[in-house]
Amino acid sequence: MTEQEKRKLNEKLAKWAGFRQLPVGKSGFHWERYKRVGNWMPPDKTETWQSKAYLPNFTDSFDAYKEWLVPNLEFVSVEWSCQPSVSREGHARAFIRTMANLPTQGAVGGLTFKAVGRTQSLALCLAVEKLIDTQNE
Repeated sequence: MTEQEKRKLNEKLAKWAGFRQLPVGKSGFHWERYKRVGNWMPPDKTETWQSKAYLPNFTDSFDAYKEWLVPNLEFVSVEWSCQPSVSREGHARAFIRTMANLPTQGAVGGLTFKAVGRTQSLALCLAVEKLIDTQNE
């Protein structure tokens, strides 16, 4: 997975977790490549000064995954395992199973979303992305 693909996936996961990008105004922005870019407001914050210039890196940080994505998976069973391989990092497999009767979450009960990535956090993020895509259908 390229860095650009990871950046897009991080943004998709952040929006699903409740982050929102602030409009560029007098505050709540940072400079990136000589232009103003709106900061990201975490779901539990309301004031512009509490915004962050960059999103958590869900695909590379298991801590960011646990802090921001797991609370949105309260009705979902999450499992993962590391499989040994020839490469240094190995491959991680993630399984996310939805429970039955989740009309408020927009998910169909009893579905399993599987993903494989180079790290545990990437595999889990890819599985969550499949869950998000199902909710958006």
